Amino acid sequence: MLQVLGNRTYRHLFLAQVIALIGTGLATIALGLLAYDLAGPDADAVLGTALAIKMVAYVGVAPIAATFAERLGAAFGLPITFVALGLLAAAAVSAAAVLWPAADPDELDHMHDTLEASHPHLSDAAAADGGYRHRHAFVIDRHHTRWPASPRDRGAGA
Repeated sequence: MLQVLGNRTYRHLFLAQVIALIGTGLATIALGLLAYDLAGPDADAVLGTALAIKMVAYVGVAPIAATFAERLGAAFGLPITFVALGLLAAAAVSAAAVLWPAADPDELDHMHDTLEASHPHLSDAAAADGGYRHRHAFVIDRHHTRWPASPRDRGAGA
């Protein structure tokens, strides 16, 4: 069974696949930790959504990638394919760097208009505009079901 590792090309391809799988595994663990860090007790919903999107991307992209690999891979070979994947990854990182807000605050000033004044989440809040305004590190959870989009939701300080 291990005789195939005697072939230099196969051995390099096998090693590349092992490294890629380790990276994918570490990225999945990091995604879980990030979900927990961002959403706390609601991390299961965040992680489930992220992994579902990942699977949909695999299912949607796999047939297209297989078609390109079948038609172009034989013509150009693996080195060109890996260069193309590297360029695609660099383009994704560049797009994220350009599109991510430069002034993304750690804490957001925001309103709650559905919680009672005695709710523990509002211990540091002040009554304002028919609700309660306060500021803290913002996460999507059961008290914050959406990102504050309007100036009324964010307040002047955000």
